[in-house]
Amino acid sequence: MRIVEGTGRVRIEFAPRLDFGRVHTHLTGRDGGLVVEDTLDPIVLRSPGVKWSIETEGNHKIACAEVELNGDAPLLLELRYGTGSLRELSRSPQDRMRITERFWSSWAEQLTLPGMASDFARRGALALKALCYGPTGAISAAATTSLPETLGGVRNWDYRYCWLRDTTFTLQALMNSGYYEEAKAWRDWLLRALAGAPDQVQIMYGIAGERRLNAACPNAGTLPETPGMNA
Repeated sequence: MRIVEGTGRVRIEFAPRLDFGRVHTHLTGRDGGLVVEDTLDPIVLRSPGVKWSIETEGNHKIACAEVELNGDAPLLLELRYGTGSLRELSRSPQDRMRITERFWSSWAEQLTLPGMASDFARRGALALKALCYGPTGAISAAATTSLPETLGGVRNWDYRYCWLRDTTFTLQALMNSGYYEEAKAWRDWLLRALAGAPDQVQIMYGIAGERRLNAACPNAGTLPETPGMNA
């Protein structure tokens, strides 16, 4: 955050809520930012130079700060997931942003787009590419989670997993747009994930090839009673 002209005062509130607010949120101030305590994966907010005050809001903690801005230096707020480090990285956030922009722009430039509504087709292709998990080649069905078939029902589907049916549609769209590398990576992932008798094929797997999804993610919801493709 940077002020263009003059000075200005901003108030910042950091109020994360774990597991949709069902888990009490504890925050700790450290040199260089804030740490979200008692999480399965580390979460920190790097905010060098910001002086936080931590308050209680019901069962949760909330961090507040007021910062005076001027044209000398930007206000840096960097939310990090998967690391507890608040240290400055070798690449600045601005550099990492530029690298990210170059990657996605270069990827999108190679798309084969229809003559009609090409901008919408490009955005759709980018969304599908974002669902591809690079380390394994798996493709998530969607970035949403746990939508029950009926309110209060037990059949609760988690679309962050790799559903074989949904992935075929995703790959068809990507290949129609000129991309085949994602299909090759998914094929290799699929061969590793199946690795068994054909009649034991599941309708979905974890993005690392996990089979026992409830064990891997207890809050994922209830899986189909039968593992076969006709479930």
